[in-house]
Amino acid sequence: MGKRVLVLGNNNFRFHQMDMFAPILSGLMEKAGFQVTLTQDLNDLAKERIGAFDIFLCYYTGGKLTREQLQGLMSFVSSGGGFIGLHSAADSFRENPGYLELLGGVFRRHPRHQVFHIRVADREHPITRGIPDFDVYDELYILYHDPKRYHLLLYCPWEGEEQPVAWTKEYGGGRVFYLSLGHTEEALTHPAFQEILRRGLQWVSP
Repeated sequence: MGKRVLVLGNNNFRFHQMDMFAPILSGLMEKAGFQVTLTQDLNDLAKERIGAFDIFLCYYTGGKLTREQLQGLMSFVSSGGGFIGLHSAADSFRENPGYLELLGGVFRRHPRHQVFHIRVADREHPITRGIPDFDVYDELYILYHDPKRYHLLLYCPWEGEEQPVAWTKEYGGGRVFYLSLGHTEEALTHPAFQEILRRGLQWVSP
């Protein structure tokens, strides 16, 4: 029986529609052997609910967590659960410092959609080993972040700086993987994106 993944998203905004990305992500994960449950209910983060899963994947936008929801999530990860944040996970729950600390970065702004060149920062990590640099049409997130707080896997050269695109970090007994790509269908179906996400799921899996 495959590891159980809880995927949280919403349809509250014009962009990042769960109805768009969920079928693509579910198909990818189920093909890789994971059991997928989709939800838009933040109460599923409560300790007694999220504890039924092995991995939590967040592709939510906006919102605010109650104390119970935040503590459930943080306890889940610190106790060994896996946490994956995709794209707008960095633009969610901005009023919850504990969540932002868990994820490792916060959305600042983004340039217009275009083809971006993504470079591999760590070619030996299990998530990125053997993955070549690649181009993808997507929305690049410019993030508030502290590079001393995470391990960089992917970045994008932009306006003279190296913008982080993917990283890993430890949180208590659990593992966190953030990937800022995934706004467009072109990105979600890109072979490199899908392979990186598949490996990310395996890496955070307890």
